[in-house]
Amino acid sequence: MCTELVYRSLNGMIDSPLEEILGRKTLPAVDIVKFWMSPDGGPLLDFVALLDGDERTGECVWADAGVLAGTASRPALTWLQQ
Repeated sequence: MCTELVYRSLNGMIDSPLEEILGRKTLPAVDIVKFWMSPDGGPLLDFVALLDGDERTGECVWADAGVLAGTASRPALTWLQQ
């Protein structure tokens, strides 16, 4: 899982409890985005790139840090997204 790689590489610097999803403790990607947006996360994490995909159309576009910040408030379920 890619979020586990980020979580383990930060070696406990993210102060966020793991959530149980499908019987496994994990750190959802949205929690990493929220940490990146926080004063504590800003100095630790740099925005590099975002490929923002639309599952309905099957297309994706390169997006900036502002779009990444907006993903923190998107519904988790794709079919609920605008």
